[in-house]
Amino acid sequence: MIRQLFVLLILVSALTGCGGSGPSKYQVKGTVRVNGQLAGLVRVQFLHTDHGRYVLFVTGKEESAALVLLDAKEVEPKPITISLNVEKGSKALTPVVGTTPEGKAYAFVFHDHDKDVDVEDALSIVALDPDGDGDCKDAKVVKMLKVGKSAVEGHFGHHDLAFDADKRFAFFTNPGDGTISALSLKTLEVVATYEVGGMPTHLVARGGKETDD
Repeated sequence: MIRQLFVLLILVSALTGCGGSGPSKYQVKGTVRVNGQLAGLVRVQFLHTDHGRYVLFVTGKEESAALVLLDAKEVEPKPITISLNVEKGSKALTPVVGTTPEGKAYAFVFHDHDKDVDVEDALSIVALDPDGDGDCKDAKVVKMLKVGKSAVEGHFGHHDLAFDADKRFAFFTNPGDGTISALSLKTLEVVATYEVGGMPTHLVARGGKETDD
């Protein structure tokens, strides 16, 4: 059943802060109506470009799952919708947004599932501004990767992702495999996987080192 999903449009009152730094002062500007199936609590991420301040979230389930971008600069923003091609039985998680040293912005969206569902986990990588003009209207999925297993039970056991200080690598957990993988933000390929044991879920990356990768 298709329902109307109402999302609060948040406008950052300070010029900084939309990209994760600066004061966290927000002002509710209005609401935007987005067509899609309700997928529970909607969590949002933010991206600040030269042309707008974008709110990102995931809506829908399985084949209807999509990443949605709203330009908070607009009075009546039109949703930018990118299909995620999620397999039956899987769910798209809240996007994680990162920007490389070259200024390329990506959203990373994991597809995972409950323990009793037998499908492969995946990671959609969405280029948010492929032509680099500061406008996200051309956002698109540029890579789909198979990843290690999740171990979802209730609100726990999902994949998590964090960036090194130089924004050259992303590291993500595979809770069902007891591993952590390293993803090159230059090639968008997994370059290493480390066995850590247990069920790694939350991940924090500290520090970084200049490399040629």
